[in-house]
Amino acid sequence: MQSAMALARDVQVPLHIVWQRDAGLGARYSDLFAPLAPRLLSAEGRLPLSLTDSSAFRYAAPTRRNLRLPALWQRLAFDTCLSEAHLRALLQPPADKEQLLERLRPHLRGRVLIHTGLGFYPSDDTRLPHLFVPSAPVRSLLDTRLPLLTPHTVGLHIRRTDNQMSALRSPLSAFEAAMAADIARDPEATFYLATDDASVVETLVSRHPGRILTSPCQTSAGATSSSQTNRRGFYAGRSDVQGMQEAVAELFTLIACPRFHGSYWSSFSDAVVGCHAAGTADIVSTLHDMNKTNKQVNAASLATTNTLKCFLFS
Repeated sequence: MQSAMALARDVQVPLHIVWQRDAGLGARYSDLFAPLAPRLLSAEGRLPLSLTDSSAFRYAAPTRRNLRLPALWQRLAFDTCLSEAHLRALLQPPADKEQLLERLRPHLRGRVLIHTGLGFYPSDDTRLPHLFVPSAPVRSLLDTRLPLLTPHTVGLHIRRTDNQMSALRSPLSAFEAAMAADIARDPEATFYLATDDASVVETLVSRHPGRILTSPCQTSAGATSSSQTNRRGFYAGRSDVQGMQEAVAELFTLIACPRFHGSYWSSFSDAVVGCHAAGTADIVSTLHDMNKTNKQVNAASLATTNTLKCFLFS
């Protein structure tokens, strides 16, 4: 969404966002966030901004499973339709903002539909907490988490389950090495852990007694079968409102941590890193440059989430 907002500002066009609910995003925008402001501020003035909460078939991503039928309506309703595959192609080879804008301009004539979960255009990630204000239910969840944090707390996002790339490139041993460095620098260091793997919680709690803080939430519906028991840790299901609210609460909690270590190949970790000041957050990885975010390693890899949204420019 921030990519679409940044692009709308730069090309000076109104923006309408369709928040598409599906199995990968089982919550309405209003379940997670307060209403967006009705205008985008730009150097040239204010641009109309609107959002629709929808599960309508016509806005679904055309796939083999739905016989690509949504594409029939989309081609009739819009002058240009850009899919995630189109955007990946436009992102290669890597380019700066001005070069990327020149690549996109020929596709931004008339009514344009961009259907993606990809961070496809440069934006100021530090503005995320200001653009997206938590809803009242999410704020109540934050009230149980934020008091746990101290100036010595380091946030950890250790992604596992279905994200094999994170498990491969961000092994637990690499996180423990980063934690050891944190403790050497600050003997009072504690760690707020967000993970989708109960075994990670158990391992770190046993190895670092008294230092590991976790979400007080219960296991939510839609979590993987391996995490269905009531254990410490964060297990949010994408397909239900409670799970998505827990995920957003974890996101804002990790943003509030003074320091942060995230997982490779995780757009969730990328969002947290982007909101931190330079030098206070990184991606834990076995790759040579551990300070690179996933955006810098491979911009096209940000489509690792199931969340797809439609952006309508006119």
